[in-house]
This record gives sequence, structure tokens and C-alpha cells, in this order.
Amino acid sequence: MPPRHAAAPPAPAAQPVTRLARWRVLLARYWACNMTLVYDLGSGWPGFGYTPDETQDMRAVAVRVRRTEFGAWVLLVVLLALPMLGVGMWLGLSLLDAMAGGAGNAARLPASLLYLMLALQVLLALSVVLPAGMLAAAALTGYWFKVPDAALPGHDFALHYGRRLWLQLTRMAALSASV
Repeated sequence: MPPRHAAAPPAPAAQPVTRLARWRVLLARYWACNMTLVYDLGSGWPGFGYTPDETQDMRAVAVRVRRTEFGAWVLLVVLLALPMLGVGMWLGLSLLDAMAGGAGNAARLPASLLYLMLALQVLLALSVVLPAGMLAAAALTGYWFKVPDAALPGHDFALHYGRRLWLQLTRMAALSASV
């Protein structure tokens, strides 16, 4: 793929077919802002490497997003993902208690079962719950800031970076769960 110039953002999206498609494009837009901020601060996240062309693509999308809009997305990710993570942890521990025959019997479970359950919770939290919270935050932020379709990157951009984001989070989760 030939390199793109940073001043030319990816083609704007046509009218999104579904709400979910629009939310995915919004998520890719905010993720581009997130990674542009990380790179502008002179750092990187382990496991979240992008090529120079991808970095330019993300920067071209990020310059079109207001700081308050991006800040609202980050705040909403925290406010939505933390309770979702808490519910997931509670459900996992409740399942573990049920497998033990009640809370009083938890000490009888083998340690390997506890570690397996914790590893599965980490995997679920990073590969399902966090992306779901990010998607919900993107939908709400796009709605509150009335982001027009013309301001959104193309669906190809959303598919590429959305897939990359999910694979990166899942890889982090698998590595964390295996430690």
C-alpha cells in the first residue's frame, strides 16, 4: 500500500448502514486520537505498534477531533468499563463459589482452578468487556457531540484499526493470563 500524506485524511464515511457500524467508526476515530496522543508524548505502548503509514493515517483522523470530545470519550470509557469489569469479576467469583458448593467450601477447591478462573477473567475483561465499554463510550460521545457522518473516517479505516485494536487487546489478555 503506498504511503499516504498526513494532511489527507482517509475518505469520509458514507452514511453508516447501521448504528453499530457508526459506533465502530467512532471507536476507530477515538482510538486514533488515543494513539496519536501516546506517540506525541514520545512514548509507545508495548504490543500497540503501528507502521509510520498507519501512524500518519491515525494522525490525519485525530486532528479533526476536539480535545473536549476526546476527553469525554476517555472519561466515559472509565465510567462504563469499570462497573462492567466489576460485574464480570463478581459473576466469575460467584461461579467459583457455586462450583465449590457455597462460599464456606471455597477453601476446598484446588488452587489450579482458582488460577484458571482468574486467568479467564483477565482474558474476558481485556478482550470483551473493555472493548464493549470503549464501543459504548464511542456511541455516547458521538451522540452527545453530534459528530456528523462527514467527520468520520471511512469504514475501511474502522475495520482495519478496530480489528488491530481488538487483536492487540486480546494478545495482551492472553499474555497476562498466561503469566
